[in-house]
Amino acid sequence: MVSLASLLAQWLGLSAAGPSARAPAPPAPELPPAVREYPLAARGLSAIPVAEVIAPHASWLARLQDAYGAEDSVFARDIGSVVERYAQFVHLLPATPDSHFRHAGGLFRMGLEIGFYALQASDGALLSGRAPLAARANLEARWRYAAFLAGLCSEVHRALSHLTVRNEHGVEWPAYQQPLARWLEQSQSRRYYLRWMQAPVTTRALSVLALTRVATPAMMQYLAEGNSVVVPCCIAALSAVSGQHETNALAAIIQHAAAVVLEQERRGDTPVECSADAMVTPANEIQTATAPSAACVASPMALVAPPRLHPAVRAALRQIIDSLQTASSPERARVMSDGVFVPLQAFVQHRVDPVLAVRALGDAGMLVGDPGASQSRTCLREVGHESLLGVVLAPQWVGRTGANDAGRGVAP
Repeated sequence: MVSLASLLAQWLGLSAAGPSARAPAPPAPELPPAVREYPLAARGLSAIPVAEVIAPHASWLARLQDAYGAEDSVFARDIGSVVERYAQFVHLLPATPDSHFRHAGGLFRMGLEIGFYALQASDGALLSGRAPLAARANLEARWRYAAFLAGLCSEVHRALSHLTVRNEHGVEWPAYQQPLARWLEQSQSRRYYLRWMQAPVTTRALSVLALTRVATPAMMQYLAEGNSVVVPCCIAALSAVSGQHETNALAAIIQHAAAVVLEQERRGDTPVECSADAMVTPANEIQTATAPSAACVASPMALVAPPRLHPAVRAALRQIIDSLQTASSPERARVMSDGVFVPLQAFVQHRVDPVLAVRALGDAGMLVGDPGASQSRTCLREVGHESLLGVVLAPQWVGRTGANDAGRGVAP
């Protein structure tokens, strides 16, 4: 049996001597089709330990730590403990009976992914744009943490309103009294069975009750320190209540993250592709690295970004790519042999932090690395007799517009 402590040690590379460099996350084992697919009405779901509920998703924990940017012990306290309590609450429940995330563990996976993308999208977002600079610096970490919590718990209302759970003895899970995993253990259940409600009423405010099971009072107090907006906005975002500017901004982040996750689930997590004739001219057709392709510049071009790209970076990059069709001074992008070079200054002109842009583009897998520095996401290129620092977008993410656009899935 896998213990939670040993699993955290695998995720975070922790030893008895204390934190150390995190080892690569173990590959997430695939559940057998008979276990993944739902309906499981006849066979039910197994009352496995919580650590085994989390184990198949270890790679997402590794991605969360990269996005959270904290040392191992802090990550285990802030994120690992929350994920454990979320797993205790939802266990192996699917999110839907026959649609998205319908497999065993689907609701856990859905919350984990939305929480990740919400955390990523909140990085650098001006959720307290009207506050003084000192106050914004104090609130930034709290907004990021609130975005993760709200994203993680955004769909957990389904466990309270869309289904009921009974064990092999016919006893029903008291969902408002205790988490599912704790009830399974206390009732000595070996399996449990689901009954889906007919035409259930979606009541997102129920996710607020689940938040009290997932986030400790100390965590909520941390969010409330020095401000009166973060906790109310987190609650409002979970309840889908609109109101002040900050509420709308946080709710928009959660909605966007959910849209990304559902789109990836629909597509089977395959990257957005464009046809070969829609790509930037390949390297073997261009002799000079700094010379733009006249054919590509002459043809209208469009950004073909994956849904997971940060929305602010997406908006700025689309305008930068659009500038390829017009003369701009200073030049904001240039087609080169290995892709499209975008100077970091171009992001500054669109009021996007270059550090955020580089990180978001790298996380989305859209960059070509510098051959002279394998670990670097940025590079120097000669543009107009001047060396500029920037990034190179891989050709598949910048396509020509035209008759094939409708079939390429160009991101809105």
